[in-house]
Amino acid sequence: MDLSSVGKTLDNLKEFLVQDIKTRYISKLNRVALDLVYLACALDPRSKDLKFMTQSDQDATWNLLQTQLKSILVTASSSPPKKKAKLSFMDTVFSSISPIIADSDEFIAFRKEPSIPHDYCPFLWWKNHKSEYPNLARLAKRILAIPGTSVGVERLFSKAGDVVNKNRNRLNPKNVTQHLMLHDNKRFLK
Repeated sequence: MDLSSVGKTLDNLKEFLVQDIKTRYISKLNRVALDLVYLACALDPRSKDLKFMTQSDQDATWNLLQTQLKSILVTASSSPPKKKAKLSFMDTVFSSISPIIADSDEFIAFRKEPSIPHDYCPFLWWKNHKSEYPNLARLAKRILAIPGTSVGVERLFSKAGDVVNKNRNRLNPKNVTQHLMLHDNKRFLK
């Protein structure tokens, strides 16, 4: 078996697995959640090459990221103006340059940036590069901070089930809430 046939077989296997995952799970996820996962992958400097996606999904993800970046600009520019210091003529000229162009450069520079090793922390990477990519860093902070699981919530419900059992079913809801809050934060009380 030569290497080209092995490569074709692996490509076929990859395509089959991608289609299988799409038919099983994408129908269960709504498009917004899937887009959020794709954005998180694109903003994670460890996986930003998006090799696990088809080319059309990669293109759609990068377009979505550009759209999100532009919406951040619109939001930032619509905030109330801060008191400005008196600007020189050169400052006035350079401040009139469209932020969309600057952010397009930011976006292109980020795409050219090489991926980092998988054992490196993406939050630390963004902290170190926030001066180079300020708007993308804000977007990354917002998207990458979303917890990937619901384990914390499930743990809280499990603990609530331990607190409110058949012997303690008449507890006041306020007392149950306080008990759960104290139990969850007892490490900070020492």
